[in-house]
Amino acid sequence: MARLLRVLAYGYTLFIIAASLGKFAINIFPQKVNHSDKIGHFIAYSVFAFIWAFFLIKAKGVKINNSILFSLLWSVSFGVVMEFCQWVFTSYRQFDYYDMLANTAGSVMGLLFFYIYFEFIQKKRV
Repeated sequence: MARLLRVLAYGYTLFIIAASLGKFAINIFPQKVNHSDKIGHFIAYSVFAFIWAFFLIKAKGVKINNSILFSLLWSVSFGVVMEFCQWVFTSYRQFDYYDMLANTAGSVMGLLFFYIYFEFIQKKRV
């Protein structure tokens, strides 16, 4: 299980890097929906934070509060770094404060879901 979670956490991180810096994810969201890319950021970082929190608890034995704190700091920092990388390393992407806000909001929501899952669903199974 620990190995699978490690592959999932690192693999999803690589996916976010590729999606943030690659050309394949440009205009992937419908242009008719206002701020659809922000919705994509929100969802992607919700999943990102959830996966990392789960990985830290199940594979590394980190306590829930520390897992949530680390995952929040990691996902927000990672989102900021990805925005700067888009600005510095690509000519077809742009730096956007609202993307960072969507990343942060998604991270918080993902960790809230994680907390609810872990405290109310996972613990009842044990």
